[in-house]
Amino acid sequence: MPTDERTPKIFQPRKRKRRAQTLVEVLFAIAILSVIVVMITGDLTNITKTDSAADRSIEISAANFLIGVMKSDPGFWTAGANGGNDWGAGPDGKCYSELGPYTDSGPSPSPSSEPTWHDFPTPQPDCMLPFTDAGAPQQGEPGVNASPAPVGDTVQYMWNASEHNGDPYAADLTVWVRRDPDAPVYEYHAIRYTSPLPPAPSGSPSPCCGHGGGGGGGGNHTPNPGGMGV
Repeated sequence: MPTDERTPKIFQPRKRKRRAQTLVEVLFAIAILSVIVVMITGDLTNITKTDSAADRSIEISAANFLIGVMKSDPGFWTAGANGGNDWGAGPDGKCYSELGPYTDSGPSPSPSSEPTWHDFPTPQPDCMLPFTDAGAPQQGEPGVNASPAPVGDTVQYMWNASEHNGDPYAADLTVWVRRDPDAPVYEYHAIRYTSPLPPAPSGSPSPCCGHGGGGGGGGNHTPNPGGMGV
């Protein structure tokens, strides 16, 4: 009697049917991944914009402060040599004198001729000078061979005063500020005006209204006919 050498079905491995992914399923998966990527990118962009807005607000405040110092400098027009402007010396007073003269040329496109940027000096006793707080280190792990960047309000600046279109009674005020050497530079402008001094009198004053009479004071006296007695 022939022997059935076939393996019983109970011991035969079942062949699983593999269903190929349809194009619709692939497109649906791609769409989900795209939405996730867009959401993550949007969050990162919002964080970057927030940081940039915070930095820009400090830069604007610093520029406004420096322009305010230039506009309120009492010797701006007359404290220099021979009664001229003090632009080559800078602001008066112990609190602001260390800010330096208004003679910076501004940023240079050539790194080799980059001018000197100024840090806000340490405030003198009894003086309040802003933008000198280096802040505390950021939270988080530092990078390789580096410390976390501090969070403060320090800025670097340059400033300049010059005649406005050749007018000796108007000055162009320019301020450049940045957070650090790797940060963008922002430029701000203003104008300060002054009035020309009146000419000094020369010679003796001329009599204005005739000769005064008696001991009572000067001036012409016009008789009033109606005041005569009857």
